[in-house]
Amino acid sequence: GKHLIIELKRPERSVTILDLVKQTGKYITAFRKMLEQQGKNMEDVEAICVLGKVPTEWNNTALKKRDLETLKAYQTRVVFYDQLITSSLSAYEEYMNKKKEITRIQELIENL
Repeated sequence: GKHLIIELKRPERSVTILDLVKQTGKYITAFRKMLEQQGKNMEDVEAICVLGKVPTEWNNTALKKRDLETLKAYQTRVVFYDQLITSSLSAYEEYMNKKKEITRIQELIENL
C-alpha cells in the first residue's frame, strides 16, 4: 500500500546522510507532484537506499541513531547489499524447504 523509490548506490561508494536526504528528497517531491496531478495525493511514498558501505557518520552510535530518525522523518530508510543477499538466501532456503514438504505430501496423496 505504499509507493517505493529504490536508490541503488554502487557498493564501493561512500555517502553521507545529507547526500541521501537531498537525493531522495528530490525523488519523493517529484513523485508526490506526479501523484497529486493524478488526484492521488494521499498515497504514501517511501525511499529505500541500498548501500554497500555504512554512511561515513555512523562510526558513532549516537550519530547513527540521530541519522536514522532523520531519514525516517524524510520517509527514507537504508538497507545494505549484504543484508539483502542474506535475507534473500534465507527466504529462498525457506521456499525450497516448503517446496520439498509439498512435494512429499503430493507424493503421499498420489500413492493413496
